[in-house]
Amino acid sequence: MAIWYPASNIPDEEVLQKDLNRFLALYQSLINGLDIADESNSEELPIGVSPGVEAKKFRWHRRAERNPRLARDAKSYHGSTCQACGFNFGERYGPDGEGYIEAHHVVPFSELASRPEEVILDPVKDFVVLCANCHRMAHRVKPQLTVSEIGQLITKAGENFDESAS
Repeated sequence: MAIWYPASNIPDEEVLQKDLNRFLALYQSLINGLDIADESNSEELPIGVSPGVEAKKFRWHRRAERNPRLARDAKSYHGSTCQACGFNFGERYGPDGEGYIEAHHVVPFSELASRPEEVILDPVKDFVVLCANCHRMAHRVKPQLTVSEIGQLITKAGENFDESAS
């Protein structure tokens, strides 16, 4: 499907936007309607596992913006060792991992973003640094886990592992 506009008669912005939105809606309908399951390959997949469509989704709505300087300053202050488990990417992966760590909001970003006014954050007090695994675990439950709660989970899991090994 296409629309052709003669160079001598290009529509105004409003018409172009309307046509673009129509194309995007048609494209989304096409994507939603695709059935990519190939019957010949279905026997190779375990029961309950099937192929699916995945594509970039572009969102056209207001969103909260993060301040990359805050994360950078938090990492600069707190260092690059996970405050929950002590993992350091540089020690484990060498120069390629040097300095890598994730900055984590102590108060969940979603709670900050829902406030109508701007919030001033302190990179020292309002952030901690976590490895990717601990960061995912912090966000796995609501309310999110604190650094000490993640540490307790790690300790408990270690104790259970030691018991099962004996």
